[in-house]
Amino acid sequence: MLNAYGKIFIVTKTKGSYWYGKGKIRKLLRKTAPFLFSYEDVTLSRERLENSSNFWQERLFVRDFVSILKLSGFHNLTIRPVIIRPPIFMRGKSEIPIIPPYLEKPILRIFQIVNKWFSDNPSLTVLAESYLIVGEKK
Repeated sequence: MLNAYGKIFIVTKTKGSYWYGKGKIRKLLRKTAPFLFSYEDVTLSRERLENSSNFWQERLFVRDFVSILKLSGFHNLTIRPVIIRPPIFMRGKSEIPIIPPYLEKPILRIFQIVNKWFSDNPSLTVLAESYLIVGEKK
């Protein structure tokens, strides 16, 4: 339980973003171009699945999460997008495998610049994999 005037910092997945639909694209690519998935660590994926029985995860639209927090007594809420880049890296565990490992660093540098430009704009959470909410308890 958070005391009055306590602060929260929550990073959560974005529901209304292009990251949300990548699962269907991955399934199609896995069937049509399985070589793209050669970088995935199958053992790690199985381990994650086996240890996830006590974990609940659901993506929330920003407005819904803000409403829940306000109803729970939080105020001074600030929202910032986190990880503004498309899910396109071959070695990513749940991404559409387009960018090969040798191009990861230069492409990620570009997205670092994009993150700096857009991180102060809450409306850009639709372009982000996750978002950050900071607030205080009344």
